[in-house]
Order: sequence, then structure tokens, then C-alpha cells
Amino acid sequence: MNPSRQEQAYSTRPPVATPSDDASVVRRIADGDESALATLYDRWSQPVYSLVALLLKDADGAEDVVEETFWQVWQRASSYDASRGTVRTWILTIGRSRALDRMRSRQRNRE
Repeated sequence: MNPSRQEQAYSTRPPVATPSDDASVVRRIADGDESALATLYDRWSQPVYSLVALLLKDADGAEDVVEETFWQVWQRASSYDASRGTVRTWILTIGRSRALDRMRSRQRNRE
């Protein structure tokens, strides 16, 4: 039985990866390796979903933001700088930014 996305959002199990593993995966993404993106997505999509679902309070919107986040990871992998933080922090920051953009857009549309 597969847990629903909402049930997974409250999972406390961290992904199994070290920061150096993640950094090497990002380097592979920067080189155009789509399977590396899938690896990073498998590791980090759930924590990103949990964060943005909490911010947005909208499961469908959170799914969209997760996709936008990993699209941006694909596009900007070469700009990742390990001296500025871990891959985890980088990805969660992208997700948070995308969620806040969505919230601002909703607010503008209501005005």
C-alpha cells in the first residue's frame, strides 16, 4: 500500500544521502544527466512538498511548486555553490521562493 502525498508530507524519515553525494549528483545534473535529476527528485521532492504544502495549504499548488522547483534545479545546477550551503538548503530555498511567489500572485489576483 502506497501512502498518499498528504500522508507522506508528515513523514519524519530523512532522505538517505550525504551532502557530498548530493553535490556530486548536482554536478551530474549540470552535465545534463537526467537520471541524476531523477535521483535528486527521489531524495528531496518529499521534503520540498512538505515545506510548500505547509506554506500554501494547497496540495495541488504544492505539487506544482515541487515541479517548478526541480525544473529550476535542472536549469540552474551549474550555478550551485557548495560554499554557500548544502544541496538540501539550496533546493528547499528554491521551493520556498517558488511557494512565496505563488502566494504573492494569489494575493495580487484577489486585489
